[in-house]
Parts: sequence; C-alpha cells; structure tokens
Amino acid sequence: MKKLIIRRLLIGLLIMVVASLLSFTVLYVAPGNPAESILRERTGADPSYQDISLFMSNNNLDGNLFSKIAQWLVMAFRFDFGESLYTGEPVMAEFIRRLWATLQLTLISMGISTPLAIIIGVAAAAKKNKIFDHVSRILSLIGLSIPDFWLGLFLMIIFSRTLKWLPAFGYGSAANYIMPIITLCVAQIASLTRIVRATMLEKLSEDYIVTARGNGLKKKMILMKFAFRNSLGPIVTYLGASFGHLLAGAVVVETVFSWPGVGAFLVDAVYSRDYPVIQGFVMIIALFYVVINLVTDILYVYIDPRIRFEKG
Repeated sequence: MKKLIIRRLLIGLLIMVVASLLSFTVLYVAPGNPAESILRERTGADPSYQDISLFMSNNNLDGNLFSKIAQWLVMAFRFDFGESLYTGEPVMAEFIRRLWATLQLTLISMGISTPLAIIIGVAAAAKKNKIFDHVSRILSLIGLSIPDFWLGLFLMIIFSRTLKWLPAFGYGSAANYIMPIITLCVAQIASLTRIVRATMLEKLSEDYIVTARGNGLKKKMILMKFAFRNSLGPIVTYLGASFGHLLAGAVVVETVFSWPGVGAFLVDAVYSRDYPVIQGFVMIIALFYVVINLVTDILYVYIDPRIRFEKG
C-alpha cells in the first residue's frame, strides 16, 4: 500500500508540473496583452504604450519565458499563485473564498445523483429488456445528449420566466440551489446509470451468479450481495473521476446561473486575461484530481481483495 501511495504521489506531482507548464506557456505565447485588456476595462479607453509598460512592470509581466516559468514553479510549489491582475487580491485567497460555493453544488449533486443512478441502474439490469429497462436507457441517452448550458437556460425559461416559481439568479436561499443542482444532476444520473447497468449485467452473467441461482438463493440477495458488491470497483472509479469533473465542469452552470463559485471566477479571469488566476486555477484543479484519484485507488484496493493478493 505504501508503494502504491508513493508511486501515485510521484505521478500526480509530475502531472501537476506538466499541467502547470502547459497552461503557463499557452497563456504566455497567446496573442493579446493582459495589461491592455485590464486597463481598457478599468478606464473605458485605449491605454497608452507608457501605461501598458508601467502596468506590466508593476505586475512582473515582462521578462523572457524561461525565467518566468522558473519563477512560477517556485511560487506554485509554495502555493503562492501571486495576485490577481484585476482585483489585486491574492489568488489563493480569492479561490478559497469562492470554493465553498462550488463545493456545495458538487457535493449536493453527487449526494442526490449517486443513489438515484444506482437504484435505476440496478433495477434496469434486473429487468433487462423489459419496459423499465428500455425507458431508463432512452432517458439516459437523452440526459447525456443535453448540453448543460441549454438545460440551464431551459429551466430558467420554464420555472423563472414563465411560472415564476424559482429565482433565475442569486445565491444563499434554498430556492437558488434547485435549478443549478438539477442541471448538474441530469448528466450525472444518466452517465452513472449506464455504467451501473452495464457492470451489473456483466456480473450477472458470471458463473458464480448462475451457481447462486441454481442453489435457490433469492433474486434480491443475488443482486445486492453478489452482483452489486462485485460491481463497486468501476462505480467507485467513475465517482472519483466525476467528482473532479463536476468540480472543474461547474464553470458552465455557475456562469448560466451567476453562481459566485470558482467557475464564474475563472470565466471572469479568462475575459480579463488575468493570468495568475487562470494559472492558479489549473494548478489547484490538477491537485484536486491527483488527491481524488489517489483516494479512489486506495478505495479500489480495499473493495477488490484480488488487487491486494496480486500485489502481495
């Protein structure tokens, strides 16, 4: 187990370095000038060459690429991502202040979608090729085909503009959570349902399931104690990956509903070409992925004893 953790940490460290270098290099060589964009947004007029040069000098934006990369890596490994070019606040402080709003959407969406998807997927596998199975597969396909931004706008038109039941924007009240969570849950439920169903059908065709049926065990016991328990590995792996995906992919939903989370913060930074914010976001999200994948690998070892036996 220690070797597994050390190996995963080293791989994760390499991933973070590569992701950081790529994001920094792409931003550095991209056309445009952050000083010009930010000064134009502040003053409402085209800045002069002297103003641009002074801004870049004050914010340490000048210099060659290699020296900037070295400086960035030293700062990043101290978890010092600099200050936002637009607000002047430390990037880490801005990120932490907005992280809880994003985590709320992610955790609540996972808490709702996971049990629903498992129940639907198990039931669809138990009723293979019956009406419930066909309906769940069609609905899952529709859920995967609907873009998040389209679903969010559709919900706003129906429940905010037409019925006037829910607020379209805002943060704080329980009503503000409903539409963003529904938007995130639809694709999550659809995707996980298909995985649970496919994994359950694979396990239900195994020889030990046929033997259990021949011994007269109840269908419910066969489904839950044998088939579902042995299907937990792929399900846990998917949940670990989807948590990171939801955390990083809430950008669209937060933008649609004006949710004050990390995603909306990133979109504002992209529009204003706020380099430290974008680089810090990439680094922190990469760290989240590394930690989540490490936890998933450890859980997978405990779920499937064969892995421990093979490594032993």
